[in-house]
Amino acid sequence: MWPDQLLEQLDLMMLKEIGIANDCEDLARYMSQNWDRVDRQLPQNIVRRAYSDAPPCLEAIGKLGLKMGIVSNIPSVERLGKELEAIGLIRFFPVLIASGSAGTAKQKKQIFHLAANAINEAPSNILFVGDDLHRDYHGAMGAGMKAILIDRREVLKADSNVCRLSSLEEIPPLLTQSTI
Repeated sequence: MWPDQLLEQLDLMMLKEIGIANDCEDLARYMSQNWDRVDRQLPQNIVRRAYSDAPPCLEAIGKLGLKMGIVSNIPSVERLGKELEAIGLIRFFPVLIASGSAGTAKQKKQIFHLAANAINEAPSNILFVGDDLHRDYHGAMGAGMKAILIDRREVLKADSNVCRLSSLEEIPPLLTQSTI
């Protein structure tokens, strides 16, 4: 099930949970189709913004001359581009892979291989950074990439089997020291 369908199903479940019984399917479809319209009317800097450690990290990685891209479970590359534009990070990512456009989603290795092909690198030469243990970390590892989990709340602090950092600020020094 692709993200738009999943969101429509979530809207349907919400409507049923709050006791709306009639025309739930039509109402859920209407809600789903109008989220984007409502979202565009909200102040974007309040609705979504980049983590404060993201721009300095991406600037530093860019200065190292490394290729960067994004793999996202989002409906389309166009939508992914708009989301990155809204938070001011689009300029860092020449490669955008969206599950809805690719026809496969994270945690499957195919989507990671699409990204590797898009930047013309072998998976073993790629460091994938993500914040979801299963989709990002294990997905990238399963595709033959190196992976780092950004664990901002330090939920997995005791798990020594996972290469995890609490902030993106920790990545550029690791890259310059070639310790990954």
